Amino acid sequence: ARVHHNLIRRVRHRGIFAADGSEIHHNQVRLDSYATNSFGVVFYRCRDASAHHNYVLGGGYHCIGIGTVSGCSDVKVSENHIELTGTEPNDRWPEYGSQSGMNGVRVTWGGENIEYAGNTILVTGTGGSKLRGTWFSSSPKLRNLVFRDNRVRVIAEDEATRAWAVAVCGDYREPDHPPVVYRDNVIASNVCNVRLGESYGLGSNARFIGNTFVREGDDPRYAMVRIGYWNKATVGHVFLDNRFEGGAGLEHVRFEARGPREFSVEWSLAVKVRDAGGEPV
Repeated sequence: ARVHHNLIRRVRHRGIFAADGSEIHHNQVRLDSYATNSFGVVFYRCRDASAHHNYVLGGGYHCIGIGTVSGCSDVKVSENHIELTGTEPNDRWPEYGSQSGMNGVRVTWGGENIEYAGNTILVTGTGGSKLRGTWFSSSPKLRNLVFRDNRVRVIAEDEATRAWAVAVCGDYREPDHPPVVYRDNVIASNVCNVRLGESYGLGSNARFIGNTFVREGDDPRYAMVRIGYWNKATVGHVFLDNRFEGGAGLEHVRFEARGPREFSVEWSLAVKVRDAGGEPV
């Protein structure tokens, strides 16, 4: 199935529902969420599918721009523009009470060979909304998830709003599961660039390689990394060869809660070797 060049002017819950082998491209979806897990584009238990060059705009109760759910395999999400706006929490749906949750992209409940590449994700909010740029739930059932060459910007426009550009959560019962890889992205926020562990779960083994982390503004709540939730483990995370701009940096880290929490910082070094005559080898 090829779904392309459509304008969905307003949808309350699911804009485009992908199937095996589908290609979703050059659509515009405007999402006005009225319930938990509203998606602009959603891949559910499907394989060999893609979404590219789509626009997803949204707001409301609990938005997800594009997501892969429940064991998808061989899915690529690339060159999409996702723009979500959180507002004062509302009571449209009773499951989790009053909220306005904006989530650019989501991966949950397993999967294999999933790639997010070259996307632009912009999330802003006011009024006590909750903002995430990426929301990836790592687990033993999730293998080879790569998030690369994307641009993520998540901004809280008042002090009541929470904003995490990258949120890594998941299964805290088995901390030795495969890594989720974030490579060569630009990740900007005025409150938090990376959240390791949160109320939805405490994933482990994220790999941040060659990214540029940007701090915007001077919000006193700012931390480049927040790590920990409750008394469960979030461990094995690695930051390798990353860059920092606008005041972002690993001096801005907050260890929270009381469970096992740790990450390591690594750098690649170029080594030049010369022979006995002084010539490069």
